[in-house]
Amino acid sequence: MHIPNLTYEEVDSMFHWYEQESGQTVEQDVIDRLFYVLQGQPGLTCWFGELLTETYNKHHPTIAMNDFDLVYKTAVQALPQTEYSLSLFEWSY
Repeated sequence: MHIPNLTYEEVDSMFHWYEQESGQTVEQDVIDRLFYVLQGQPGLTCWFGELLTETYNKHHPTIAMNDFDLVYKTAVQALPQTEYSLSLFEWSY
């Protein structure tokens, strides 16, 4: 079964829903970077979102780019070293 990639609007909407439910804001740069890096790939987008909002969430008022950086570095190390994962995460700030 083919599951299409999420659109930017869907990813943006998920984080805004999270903000409403949790009371914690997410910097727009975090949402934009997450979409840019993962291109809306559903599994990775949801996993990365879980890492940001649950696993590595310090419960500061805002999830910021420094939080994204920590989660990104952790995620790259956690992914199996496949051609897909390496090409997916090859980008620079």
